[in-house]
Amino acid sequence: MGEVTAPAADAAADAPPLLVAGGRVIDPAAGLDAVADVLLLEGRVAAVGDGFRVPSGTRVLDATDRLVVPGLIDLHCHVYWGGTMIGVEPDPLCLPAGVTTAVDLGSAGADNFAGLRRFVIEAATTRVIPFLHVASIGLVNQGVGELRDNAYASVDKVVETVAANRDLIAGLKVRLGNWISGPNTAAALDVACAARDAAGVPLAVHVGNQPLPLPDVLAALRPGDVVTHILRAPDTLNGIFDGRARLLPEVWAAQERGVIFDVGHGSGSFAFEGARRAIEQGFRPNTISTDAYARNVDGPVFDLPTTMSKLLALGLTLEEIIPRVTAAPAAVLAACPAAAGIGSLRAGGLADLAVLEVVEGAFAFRDSLGGTLEAGRRIRARATVRAGRLVHFPPRAPHAAPAPAPGTEERYAQG
Repeated sequence: MGEVTAPAADAAADAPPLLVAGGRVIDPAAGLDAVADVLLLEGRVAAVGDGFRVPSGTRVLDATDRLVVPGLIDLHCHVYWGGTMIGVEPDPLCLPAGVTTAVDLGSAGADNFAGLRRFVIEAATTRVIPFLHVASIGLVNQGVGELRDNAYASVDKVVETVAANRDLIAGLKVRLGNWISGPNTAAALDVACAARDAAGVPLAVHVGNQPLPLPDVLAALRPGDVVTHILRAPDTLNGIFDGRARLLPEVWAAQERGVIFDVGHGSGSFAFEGARRAIEQGFRPNTISTDAYARNVDGPVFDLPTTMSKLLALGLTLEEIIPRVTAAPAAVLAACPAAAGIGSLRAGGLADLAVLEVVEGAFAFRDSLGGTLEAGRRIRARATVRAGRLVHFPPRAPHAAPAPAPGTEERYAQG
């Protein structure tokens, strides 16, 4: 159903004509949900609908009884392979899963960003858009929390790096947690917000078990900032719930004023019980992401369609899920030049597209804490088009993740 291709530039003029025919096209950004054909020419969407002229020799991809959506966007993963202990290669992770844009959320800081750009971003077929870690060393080592003090947190370095890579860097990242920032948590958040303000880009914040009440964290955030790892267990220290497993009023207020709440599944950051309680109370995350990295891509995370399937099993509809992996993350990235045109199939736009299928059967999913959930449906990717080219990669081999150093297993598990 595809072909192996070399890395493809956006809107490749030499991309052969391709007609994706007969699928249910769901494009939330364009307000479209209908059976239609999608014609791709020279790396762009030429037409969506039916009855239009198709050039001679156009290759046809039959999408009958399948979903045709904009290329999926994973707003939180780690693809700095070789540059950190946790990075995975972007193309084997993303392209078989329908993901055409991967957001590397803070793997690199100012001191090692150049390597991420040259050796990963510029080499990948997947569009990789980075958030720069506030700590200049990024996530090189998972044995020691990078913000136990602010020795590695330099606002000047952040500003200089963003300025030199304004075409690519979409935001900043800070991790808060008991072993990551410890007693320095408030100071780490302060310097991250100062860097955000100075650089003029959004801030993504890793939360969970941080020694600072979540309302205090949310009070420091602005519309467009991102909070990730939100659907943890209800008893998580300083999580989104109060002592009776009710959502904090500050969570509702922050979401209402434009703070983005992201799933960020990870190895220790997604619990069925927490997700179920939040959904039952009417809460919906703004974006769905994996936090995929070396120690969870062979389970429980696997890929973005698997995370989407878990939310489907928990009660979200397809109509709720698709925007959260297309239009919503695209809006988060909207100010970044590298993200221009993603998240939609509008005529004239980028030809990034995924063909998905909802498969019926008996499936068992696992959360980050070992909990299981049985389901009768799951979402699978059947084809991926990147910059007008039908791309296919063989199934990813099990990842040989580095073994954690003694005493660091819990730290890996916290994502």
